[in-house]
Amino acid sequence: MVERQHAVRGGVPICFPWFGPFAEPNHGFARLLPWEFTAHREDANGVELTFTLRDTPETLASWPHAFTLTARYKLGKTCTIELEAQGYYSITSALHTYFQIGDIDHIRVSGLGDTFID
Repeated sequence: MVERQHAVRGGVPICFPWFGPFAEPNHGFARLLPWEFTAHREDANGVELTFTLRDTPETLASWPHAFTLTARYKLGKTCTIELEAQGYYSITSALHTYFQIGDIDHIRVSGLGDTFID
């Protein structure tokens, strides 16, 4: 298993199976491990790329649960990320975004509904 020592500080890292300093490594191990490229689909609306992460002896040593985690990236006129977790366990997770911006006072986020944590 190739494991990164430090997380990439860009894009949208996936924090799983915990978010924050709950255990080592901080924000879970999913953002430090290589994912398997498992599917590709293209049509007139764009492209969908699917990546999968499954439990290994190394992940089971730090978190004793079998799991399959699937991330789908849909890229077109709009972009979405779907995260699907399969298994029997309780988790906290996050899509921990890193977006470079010029002036925070000119940024607006929409589509979160009426209740969210900023």
